[in-house]
Amino acid sequence: MLLILGVLTLLNIIWVLNETRPPHWDMARHLLYSVTYWDFLRHGKLLSFILSYRYYPPFLYWSTLPFYAALGAKEWVSVLANNLIFGTTLLFSTYYLGKQLWNRKVGLLAAIVVITTPMIASQFREYQIDASLTAIVTLFILLLIKSNNFRETKYTIAIGIVAAIGMLDKWTFILAVLPVLLMVTIPILWFESEQRKQALKNFLVSFAIGYIVVSPWYWTNIRSLASDLKYNAVQAGGAEGDPAIRSVASITWYLKNILNNQLYLIPTLLFITGLATTFKRETLKKNLPLILTIVGNLIIFTLLRNKDARYTMPILSSVAIMATYWVFSLKPNVAKIIAGLIVIYCAFAFVTIGYNIKSIPVNINLDIKGQQYTLFGQHGYIIGQYTNEKWYQKEVVNDIANQPISNKTFTYIGPDTVWFNSWGFDYYNALQSVTKTDPINISTTNFVIVRRASADPTFNNPSFELQKTYPTLPDGTLLSLYAKK
Repeated sequence: MLLILGVLTLLNIIWVLNETRPPHWDMARHLLYSVTYWDFLRHGKLLSFILSYRYYPPFLYWSTLPFYAALGAKEWVSVLANNLIFGTTLLFSTYYLGKQLWNRKVGLLAAIVVITTPMIASQFREYQIDASLTAIVTLFILLLIKSNNFRETKYTIAIGIVAAIGMLDKWTFILAVLPVLLMVTIPILWFESEQRKQALKNFLVSFAIGYIVVSPWYWTNIRSLASDLKYNAVQAGGAEGDPAIRSVASITWYLKNILNNQLYLIPTLLFITGLATTFKRETLKKNLPLILTIVGNLIIFTLLRNKDARYTMPILSSVAIMATYWVFSLKPNVAKIIAGLIVIYCAFAFVTIGYNIKSIPVNINLDIKGQQYTLFGQHGYIIGQYTNEKWYQKEVVNDIANQPISNKTFTYIGPDTVWFNSWGFDYYNALQSVTKTDPINISTTNFVIVRRASADPTFNNPSFELQKTYPTLPDGTLLSLYAKK
């Protein structure tokens, strides 16, 4: 397991070091926040470090800071932290969950499957919050099951702490674990008196630990969070063109997402086979927490207007176990062959998601009545194979930072796009102590960064002079830096 983790982490770091594009919107935002918390810590602003509101809870950013302290606040360091902390958690939690429900072979194969799915593989080449959430949810489900409906006291503290970490990672943690949490807690009501008393006590202790840990951040920021969630849960979905709730498109959205983004064809077929063979009484009993996790998450997030392929990532460990448990019910020789073929496919998929193999198509799609279904793709979610594209966003900020003046402010005039965006500027600015100002106040800034289509007129302001032009960007736009005369 450690060898698998080491190889995958090394390949992910190589990918990041070879990728030349700046971070896309969401990744740049999380990188910015990690640097913000790093600055809080370095400058002794402990109250801001604990309670500061940056929309997302702070645990992901906190977890990265020991790596920043040792290696510097760099993009590849954040990815390394994500892999070593949450990649380890996901791999071993999936292994032990599969082992707990079935056996060691199922756990090992499921761990290999989950860590190499296109969604998980690509998310661990980035610095985003959903990979960490998936790992924490998997660990929490494992602890819940091992607690034997909260009758095993030794898991009480661990459950409370992991629940707190989950809520401080992302608030959707509670939605992701709710189905299994209900499965474990409701039967307590029918236990014999002494068992019920002990189980309820353990549950309340776990809840109290979790509540005490998370309440400072949540109660401090509850109004801001409620306002933001109100917009992002409803209005943002409409603005982004997500389907209306109760429409056919909404009901099928996350089902299609399993094939198109999270698994692709072969793992989806393995998963369907697992579902089809799970209805024997003993099999269903073992797989019930997995099924509840999968179905519960699909229903809950389908009922939310704002949709994203990443939101149901926490089901993937359960999906991986469902996709593999049945293999080892076959004859031993057949099971070995199928398991071997699955491992070969997983290794192939993991490599092709980040390292393009030119002899096969980048995408293999199936068109059914105008609907595109991805059977296989040499990419994950948002990112795929690394590129040599030069966007010069980091370079233009560095050029301003190197100017021999104290007031290093700039205004940006141009489009906000996936590989050249405002969050990227904010991230690079935080690293270089450079400040971006509003174009409305252009007279108060010392530099202007202009990105325009080649056919657009050049920036013409008598107060500024052209200082530098950059090579044409990958989308054909032209980038220039102007300085105040």
